[in-house]
Parts: sequence; structure tokens; C-alpha cells
Amino acid sequence: MPPTRFPPRVGLLIREDGTTMGTVQQFADRLGLSESAVRTCLHDQEAVILQAGSGPTQLLVVRAEGIDALRRAARGGSQ
Repeated sequence: MPPTRFPPRVGLLIREDGTTMGTVQQFADRLGLSESAVRTCLHDQEAVILQAGSGPTQLLVVRAEGIDALRRAARGGSQ
């Protein structure tokens, strides 16, 4: 049986400075990217402050420049 994917109960938390906190799944859902695309995009960025856990529920805290890279990826631009 494939794993059930539940909609995120809480949206991404965005601070004034652009730092954003949420799960990999929440980032993927919000930006219309796959979970692997979120990880790939952020892998080469020095934008991730914290990674806790694993899989789609892995918690990420991402600096503003990481969010910019994810937005570019969502628009189909270069990472």
C-alpha cells in the first residue's frame, strides 16, 4: 500500500527577514515542486540553517536566499 500523503496542517512560517520554516512536504506543496526537487535545489545552497528528521516530514529552516532559489526552480529557471 502506498503511503498516504496528508495535506499540511500548518503553513510555512515566514519571518520578516525571509527565513522560512516548514517541512519538505510543505515547501514542495507550496511551490508546486517535488520533494526531491526541494532537496536538490537546497543541497548546493548554504541556505539551510536546520534539518531535522527525514522524509517528507523533515523540518527545514531556510534562509531567504534558499527561498529565492526554490522560487526560481518553481518557475523553471536555473537553481
